[in-house]
Amino acid sequence: MMTASELKAKVFQRALDAAESQYEENSKIALLLEDKAQKSATIAGVLLAAGLTFVKKETFGPVAARFSIPFVEIVVVLTVVLLLLTIALCVFVLWVRERPASPVVGLKDMAVQINSVPENELDESAYARFLNDCFDLWPGVLNQQERINSSKSRELLFAHIALSISFVLIGWLLILSMEAIKRG
Repeated sequence: MMTASELKAKVFQRALDAAESQYEENSKIALLLEDKAQKSATIAGVLLAAGLTFVKKETFGPVAARFSIPFVEIVVVLTVVLLLLTIALCVFVLWVRERPASPVVGLKDMAVQINSVPENELDESAYARFLNDCFDLWPGVLNQQERINSSKSRELLFAHIALSISFVLIGWLLILSMEAIKRG
């Protein structure tokens, strides 16, 4: 049968393993969010460049003749603003922020302390206390990672909403242009 100290040591070891696993998972999530932000900013930039290249009075002449010039200009300006907003939000996601490091320094300090303890005092309960102290280093790191990831995911969500609306507006302008050309 397992002693109380052995049970504590096993529980703390599992908790420590779970914290390390969560740290790695949070790091992967941050990288994925940044990758998506980079791709979204690229798409918005390409659309913005293409839009600025093709937006001329001749291009939207048939649409402006069918509708009103201010209407077409408002839709084009709104699309450009949404694309710029997408790029800005993606830059915020990519913005360098202080990333919490794994608590290696704390673990090194604890290793130095445990090396100073006489061997006859090192038993299962000392090991359980050591694992508990190791685990206590993780919650602050994990909470900071989750706050950063939450902020990045919220900014990326708004960037994707702005990009989606601009897709709809671009598509709508193209449909209006084709319809005006067909009738005109």
